[in-house]
Amino acid sequence: MTGQEQRIKISELPSSVSFRGLWTLGYQNMDGKKTSVKVSLDEIQTAYENVVSAATAAREATGTALSAASRANAAAGEAEKINITVSASEAKRAEAENARKEAEQERTRIEALRQESEELREANETERSNSEASRKEAENNRTLSEGVRVGEEAKRASAELLRNQAEQERAAEETKRTDNEQGRVSAESLRHQSETKRQEAETLRDQAELERISEEADRNAAEQERIAKETERQKAEQERVAAENERRKKEGERIVEEQLRKTSESTRQANETTRQAQEEQREQKITQAVLNAEQAADEAYTAAGRANAAATGAEGLVKGFQSDWSVADPTNPDYIRNKPEIPTLDATPMETTLQYTNVDGTTINFRIGDEARVLEDGEYVFYRLYDLADGVASWQQSGSGTALPGNVYLTGASYYNESVRTIKQGYLSNE
Repeated sequence: MTGQEQRIKISELPSSVSFRGLWTLGYQNMDGKKTSVKVSLDEIQTAYENVVSAATAAREATGTALSAASRANAAAGEAEKINITVSASEAKRAEAENARKEAEQERTRIEALRQESEELREANETERSNSEASRKEAENNRTLSEGVRVGEEAKRASAELLRNQAEQERAAEETKRTDNEQGRVSAESLRHQSETKRQEAETLRDQAELERISEEADRNAAEQERIAKETERQKAEQERVAAENERRKKEGERIVEEQLRKTSESTRQANETTRQAQEEQREQKITQAVLNAEQAADEAYTAAGRANAAATGAEGLVKGFQSDWSVADPTNPDYIRNKPEIPTLDATPMETTLQYTNVDGTTINFRIGDEARVLEDGEYVFYRLYDLADGVASWQQSGSGTALPGNVYLTGASYYNESVRTIKQGYLSNE
């Protein structure tokens, strides 16, 4: 030293924000001799950063596990809703097929979601294991840091011994003692800082361990909840399988009905062909009748007077034998007995709809194949009884139609007057 350097107090030095690039004094036995060496504090900084990184990774793994559990719960809820929808939609055969397809697609999507959540749970479990390994590695690093600290403490003791030796030589080398004293003070300051950092790192490690224990407890609780949800999902899956079997049974019945409908349709088409042929024959006869009408018109007018007189007398005679469909009194001579009827119900037939009361006031039990109708928004909706098992009726909608404004009767004219229009020379005429 030249004696010209300006001395600086330790309190005036800038503070260090990291152990990176810091060194402390120590000694090491080399070839049987105590040799002064410098020791890097980078390992303490590395151990501290590993502890912080492990704690952060554990918190992220816990958040991921909770998110996966929430998605699994949502998927189970959606599956339950689908099962309820499928069960309710079985009441109407016409809508059951479309609802089944939608439910099947939704079930496939829910199954994919469940598999995805299961895979995510496994990934979270793997990530938790990795976090545990990181924690153990951080613990090992802390142990290593502790060993380094013990070594540093031993080195500090060695430095203290060297200082004592230097103190014994102070009388001969006062200038050298002053330099050594400054170095010792600096080393002591660094040791105190190192000890403070070590204590802070130890506190952070304890906090990280407590957080890990808490997160492990949360993970166990989430796992128990997932097991319960998985049990509920398996139960829901069994119910869905039962509903699917029931749907297949209904589908088989629908196929049988479809075959019957196709048979009926074939018969209808044959009847339609026959009707068209008869219609053509009728048109030919009408054309011929139009030609004959002109010839018979004069004769008809001649006989009109006599026919009107005869009709008046015949009307009273025929009235005594003419039946009326609207007559409901069995004692009335116009009452029609054994009329075929389709009863009109007040509401849509249910499983408990087993009988009705006819126009005679008699209670009639429904039989398989019977039909009933319900007036809805001005139209009759027809229902057919397909099954009676154990006193439970199975009704299905069979068709619909518009209600007529009243009874319609087809009859021929029994008299001729000015209101009767005739066909003459191909044109309608009142002559």
